[in-house]
Amino acid sequence: MVLSGEIDDDRLPILHVVEVTPAPDSSRMLVTISADIAETDDDPNEILITLSEYADLLRMEVAAAIHRKKAPMLFFQFTPYANYPIDPTD
Repeated sequence: MVLSGEIDDDRLPILHVVEVTPAPDSSRMLVTISADIAETDDDPNEILITLSEYADLLRMEVAAAIHRKKAPMLFFQFTPYANYPIDPTD
């Protein structure tokens, strides 16, 4: 939800979280993101840089959402639209 409007960056609302995995344990999480649309002119590396700049805010929002004082460190990777499985129940 934070990506969809709480951060003032036009590129972030088209993103969604594909997967979150421990990296290497629950103190650090690897967040895989992708764009909601197949074609985007945005450079994935620039999006990752932007997400890194907002990592502390995102971490704070995660802590609030999971009701913990201390949230894991967040690291991001971008996967192209075509590479993630589509759930037909969505």
